[in-house]
This record gives sequence, structure tokens and C-alpha cells, in this order.
Amino acid sequence: MTQQPFELPHFYMPYPARLNPHVDEARAHSTEWARGMGMLEGSGIWEQSDLEAHDYGLLCAYTHPECDGPALSLITDWYVWVFFFDDHFLETFKRSQDRVGGKAYLDRLPLFMPLDLATPVPEPQNPVEAGLARPKVKAADFMGRDNYMKAREEEPAAIMCTLSMDSQQCAAGYDRFPTGGNEPILTMEGERILDAKGRISRVTTAGAGPSLGKYLLLAYLPPQHAVEGTKLQVMYMNELYPVTVERAGSTPLFDPDDSRMKS
Repeated sequence: MTQQPFELPHFYMPYPARLNPHVDEARAHSTEWARGMGMLEGSGIWEQSDLEAHDYGLLCAYTHPECDGPALSLITDWYVWVFFFDDHFLETFKRSQDRVGGKAYLDRLPLFMPLDLATPVPEPQNPVEAGLARPKVKAADFMGRDNYMKAREEEPAAIMCTLSMDSQQCAAGYDRFPTGGNEPILTMEGERILDAKGRISRVTTAGAGPSLGKYLLLAYLPPQHAVEGTKLQVMYMNELYPVTVERAGSTPLFDPDDSRMKS
């Protein structure tokens, strides 16, 4: 008999754990989905008994106790995908130390997650890619289906962009460091920037890029402003600072080709 190596502390739990009543529906749905994606028999990674032992339906039923059945099934499918991806990568590339194959494998995954939903995706080559691919929309109705279909057909109202601060010096003579706290992006004329849906462009994330020697901001800009080289301004602490659109889209500034060695 193995002796407990440590003593568990007392956990203060003022609220009882709640279980989503749709747990069995999520279990059945995720099993069917995983089999359809090729994650079970024949995958060389999991059998149905493995999936049942993991019981992601139960995990998600505890973490999402109030959502409806279809939502819980969708959440469970995502958990199944994440953990299968982890095991698939481990067995296929990490154990064999196949760095070249692993990099090629990872490089393809963004192709199945385009920012523009109208962008076609390639034919899946393995269960992980199949789990991400959305070449079709199921005929059955689901929450948000009409809005999703509309979004697939529309041009994007805003595009994620990386901006760099041309100067961080404030009026008092020292550098400021915006933290990505909803700072508005303005034109060089000081006008607010709105997309086609009336949303104001603001900084969503900010931080230093030491390998680039720049201070970077992320923001969603309408297409006419999401042009590399465009000069804009950001308002921080009631002062304006010049910025440049460095990248329109999800490609990073540092190592854009993902060619550097990864640990």
C-alpha cells in the first residue's frame, strides 16, 4: 500500500459543485464526433476505452454547469480535440524527436483557423486537422447559426493589426508604457476610427518587443486603416503618441516564418 506523501490542506468551498444535467448527452456526442474525426479506432493514439476513461464530458459538465446540451457538447468536443492533439503530437513527433516533421505539422494548423471565415481550408491530413476543419456547416439548427452564416459571407469589418510606437515620450520628457487598457486609436488628424459596425478601434494588448527593439500594440482596425506603414496615433493618459501599422493580420513581426529552433 502506497503511503500518502503529503497532507492535503483544507479547501474552503463556499459553493457546492454543480453538475450539468446534459453530461450524458455530451459524452455520447463527443464519442461520436471523435470517431468521425478519426481519433479513435485505427488512430494509433486512442481507443474508445481511452476516451471513456478520460471522461471529458464529466469535466466539462462540472466546469460549465449551466449551459444547454448543444453548448456543452460543443465545449466537450473542443476539450477532446485539445487533449487528442497533445497525445498525437507526443506520440508522432516528440518521442521520436522529429523536429522537421513536428514543425511542418504545426505550420499547417493555422490554415484551419483563418481569421476570415470565407477563406477555404485545405483537405485534412490527420485527425487533428480534421477536428479543426469547418468546410461545411451542419444542416441542423444551432444557437447563433444565422449570425455565423452571415459572418462567413461578409468582408471583415475590422482586421487585427500590430502597431509599433514611434515615440513613447510624454510631454514631461519621459517614456510612457501603455498597458493595453482600451486606449483609443486615432487618425493623424485626431479623429476616432470606427469600423463598419460602429465599433471604435482601441488597443487590446500592449507590451515590449525586446527582440525587435519596439514597443508593440495590438488593435482591430477597419480595412482602410489596416495597411502596413499607415501612421496613426494612440491616446494614453490624455496625450497622443505616434504609432505605425507594422502588420495587418495574424503574422507576427518576430520570426514571421516560424523558422527559429523551438525547444
